[in-house]
Amino acid sequence: MRNLSVLEETAVALPEGVRVLDLCVDAVESRTFVVAGDSTATAQLLTYDRAYLLTSTAALPFAASERIAGMHFLMEREQVVVALESGDICTIDSSGAVDTVGTVDARIAAWRWSPDDEVLVLVTGEDRLLLMTADFDVLGESPLAAGQREDAPVSVGWGARETQYQGRDAQPAPESVSRLSGDDDMRVRVSWRGDAQFFAVSFVRQGARALRVFARDGRVHSEGEGAETLEHTLAWKPSGRLIAATARRAHRHEVVFFERNGLRHGEFALRAGTGRVRELSWNAESSVLAVVAETRDGACVQLWADKNYHWYLKQELRARDVVRAVWDPEESLRLTVVCARGFVRVQLHSAAAVAHAASLESNAAACVVDGARVLYTPFAHANVPPPMALHTLDAPMSVRHVAFAAFGAGNGFALLLADQRTVVLYECDAGKARPRELRYVELPADARARQVAWAERDVLVSLGAGGVSVTDVAAGSTRVCAGSAGMGLAVLAAAPLVGQVLAAGAGGRVYSVALDASEPWALAQLPAPCAEVDAADCGALGAVVVGRTARNQLYANSRLLSAACSSFFLRRDMLLFTTTTHCLRVAAADASLVTGAGAADGDGDEAAAGQGEARRRIERGAAIVLAAPAGDAVVFQMPRGNLETVRPRALVLAAVRRMLDAREYRRALAACRANRIDMNVLYDHAPAAFMADVDAFVAQVRECDLLNLFVSGLRDEDVTRTMYPGIGADRGARAAAGSGDSAGKTTAVCRALRPVLQARADAARLLPTVLTTLVCERPPAIDEALGVIAALGADERDAALTHLLFLTDVGTVYDAALGRYDLALALRVAERSQRDPREYLPELRALRALESEELRRFTIDAQLRRPARALGHLCAAYAEGACAWDALVAYVDEHALHRECLALLAGHARAPDMHVAYGDALARDKQWAQAAAAYMLSQRAHAQAVDALVAGRQWQLALALAAAPGSGFGAQR
Repeated sequence: MRNLSVLEETAVALPEGVRVLDLCVDAVESRTFVVAGDSTATAQLLTYDRAYLLTSTAALPFAASERIAGMHFLMEREQVVVALESGDICTIDSSGAVDTVGTVDARIAAWRWSPDDEVLVLVTGEDRLLLMTADFDVLGESPLAAGQREDAPVSVGWGARETQYQGRDAQPAPESVSRLSGDDDMRVRVSWRGDAQFFAVSFVRQGARALRVFARDGRVHSEGEGAETLEHTLAWKPSGRLIAATARRAHRHEVVFFERNGLRHGEFALRAGTGRVRELSWNAESSVLAVVAETRDGACVQLWADKNYHWYLKQELRARDVVRAVWDPEESLRLTVVCARGFVRVQLHSAAAVAHAASLESNAAACVVDGARVLYTPFAHANVPPPMALHTLDAPMSVRHVAFAAFGAGNGFALLLADQRTVVLYECDAGKARPRELRYVELPADARARQVAWAERDVLVSLGAGGVSVTDVAAGSTRVCAGSAGMGLAVLAAAPLVGQVLAAGAGGRVYSVALDASEPWALAQLPAPCAEVDAADCGALGAVVVGRTARNQLYANSRLLSAACSSFFLRRDMLLFTTTTHCLRVAAADASLVTGAGAADGDGDEAAAGQGEARRRIERGAAIVLAAPAGDAVVFQMPRGNLETVRPRALVLAAVRRMLDAREYRRALAACRANRIDMNVLYDHAPAAFMADVDAFVAQVRECDLLNLFVSGLRDEDVTRTMYPGIGADRGARAAAGSGDSAGKTTAVCRALRPVLQARADAARLLPTVLTTLVCERPPAIDEALGVIAALGADERDAALTHLLFLTDVGTVYDAALGRYDLALALRVAERSQRDPREYLPELRALRALESEELRRFTIDAQLRRPARALGHLCAAYAEGACAWDALVAYVDEHALHRECLALLAGHARAPDMHVAYGDALARDKQWAQAAAAYMLSQRAHAQAVDALVAGRQWQLALALAAAPGSGFGAQR
């Protein structure tokens, strides 16, 4: 989903009449070495610095008419080595001293240094292979076409076609003929693998081009599989998997790939109209293949990249008299296009062309460039995986840059074509409609635009060699912004969130482009130049610029957000970015981006990713394509090219909060259910508002299952302070609001919902939810739920009972049914349990067999360990004569229920006896004073009362009681 855009394009022209013979680069010092000269003078070595200024000139000991086999910069020795096809090899050091180190008598047909600069491969004019060290000592020499590969099998004829009987009518198999292409230059090519362990040589043998792979020591490793009309180009992918070459067939021109063992491994066709291919070269990351080819419009450099087993033509660089392309060994997307009269240094950047508008009507579309085709997919309506697309648009020529509109819904887009002056505008309605071509815009001939931005419907902004230009589409006029030519601008991007067009300079300064073509004004100063920029409105702080550098640093103005950012996307409310540690991070697009309040500085501990709202683990190498402007979906592209859509928790919660603020309870509940968000957030987000809208909540949700899901998930905890505290500045406010305790919340919500459910016209349908609210109270109101069930008809009772047993433990419901003294209901519950009927049937039969209802209830309460209630029924059974006094006294003594029993027996004839029993119990516990009082209240146990006082050593009270009339004590005693 990523396109290649041109950030910088610097052309260096040589003096009149001087032509470029060859070129190489110094990646460390960013120097460019050019061997140049005219046909009548000696050649010279020109050195250019990183600013492309000529710093030195050295005369070389050969004429400019000599053909150069190649040149190379040795980094450790700081020498430029130049080899001539005549066989001479000379070196030029940093001081400009030239030294001829030797001559190859048989001439030099091809040469190539290993990537580690330790081994030099030379192919002589006699087709001999020479290996040399960096000191030009010969390591080995062998014939190029002779020798057998080291792993060649030995055939004894068994199983060969020649030894097999093919039948009477068998015809000899036609031999595969490999012939030379008409575009072949008959020259030898050498290419090394990135680890310098193998190299490949392409050469002409017996009228056909052959490919051989050699080990580092010169042994033949394998031979290439025969391919019809294989051409002279050769480039081994640095990552080591494929060797690229070109072949011309009758119906198409294609790039073919070989494995290290020489077998074919796929191909792709070049665009129609591509003529002779001069050269192939891979960049340092093996991600882009440069094809220098001749087309109808002249020679150009085509940049190809593959994803999902499809090759895309990402960029077509056109220059005058293109000769070859040289990649920078360190900067993987820096390319030098060598021309006949100079060179062009091009800095590329890979980024997705997606819509950034915050409108709810945005299609969230993306455009993928594939030569003159643009693959358009609106992800808000259709997630079509590459290399397919919802719509394929055809442009008149290759597309150089894509920019989405910064106005309205942001669904339109502009295409800058490869001629760097033609812009095609497209408009598109919301939905899956095909984009419509609106008009063509012709920029001035000298504009040489490399990026465009569609700021307003009739205003187009372009960045080119002359700076920033503003084009009035309706009037057809173009004006250059004052002072923009000297600002060193590299990036032009529309920022719809702030309604501005941003231009980023090489020094890290970001400007806002004035649409009236006045001088751009500085908006922010970033610590480093950024290849991707966007801006968000942060309230009082105004526009905050977010930028990502080519070295994966992410800044918000001057603050470093991450030192390992691999991609980012800015929405109106949130900033999403991925890190090289395979984590998705989300930050609020507010003042905390700059101040750091409520957000972690730097990268923090990635081990905690996935545990919080702001972090989530992602697949290795995944990059953000886009995020829905107001939804919760984020589209990622994986390293192999496929797309995956995820819904990060932070975005889901943000959407849920917006729904709750808008009182869209059903949508909020559905979002929580689909994304496994704790549904307590529906209440905890705004408790007072929820309690006031209980009627609306029930009316919107309606479905019994969804209501049950919400009620059953309630718990006494404020999840907005514990689980989902938010991000950015809101996080600190929630953390300071309280500890997260919310005692009584569950019961309060259940009691608020229940009358609303019971008052509805369809209350019978919502009966399971009523039961759920009873069960989920703290403590559960099981007895009340059984009371609701008992009032139902037989069929409804069974369904309700099944639902109740689903919610809670069957043993608890069984005990509650027994506690209601409803043996029939208890039997129904037991039948739905896993209990053995031999356990509960005898128990229920024994209870039913009791003749006294009070005695039956006493037995049930005693079994359920409800002694207070059991005592009441036992006293009533004694009053009926169904229970003996001794049994009553024994139960009271066992459970220490003397006070309760005395209250129940108040005025009864046996109440004094219970006082005596109470006194005995207290005496056993050595509570002598209380025991004496109980004895005295019985009015029958004065002696026991005196004994208790004596045991308690309360002598005065004991003597007074003993001397009292009627105590039964004589004077002597």
